[in-house]
Amino acid sequence: MQLFSILSVILIFAPLVLLLSFTPYLTRETISFGVTVSEYNYYTPILRKLRKTFAAVSLIGNGVIIFVCLFLLRSANEESTAIITGVCTMMFVVYSVALHLIFHFKMKRLKGTLPTAEAPQRVKIDTTFRQNKLTYSNYWFLIHIAVIVAVAIILMHFLALFQ
Repeated sequence: MQLFSILSVILIFAPLVLLLSFTPYLTRETISFGVTVSEYNYYTPILRKLRKTFAAVSLIGNGVIIFVCLFLLRSANEESTAIITGVCTMMFVVYSVALHLIFHFKMKRLKGTLPTAEAPQRVKIDTTFRQNKLTYSNYWFLIHIAVIVAVAIILMHFLALFQ
């Protein structure tokens, strides 16, 4: 039982740690920690260092939480496995949210000191798009409806078997 718990913790939390740690690198260049900045500022050394610091602190902190959870799960019985997993999950969530909030407020304070490089923009609007043919026919939705109906029928069949 502990092996299953340990594997599930690793398979669930490891990708989450990587995704949460590298979120600043995966978001749009005009948003940094939930604060809108220009693309010019995204590549400044200050914001690069902030993203790098966030990734390092997030990887280390969440890694420690996972290792503590795995260490405790190694010697846990069946009753305490659920408690340990729940507490570690809550610690993981609280740590991630707190870290994001800390860096969000750092970014808000830092935004006022960032240099601005405004380039003139030219906007072009295409008003002829309504004259084009629809990309998909309405018959395309029949496939989706058929899948939904099939799943519903299979579910009702299985529910009838277990009653």
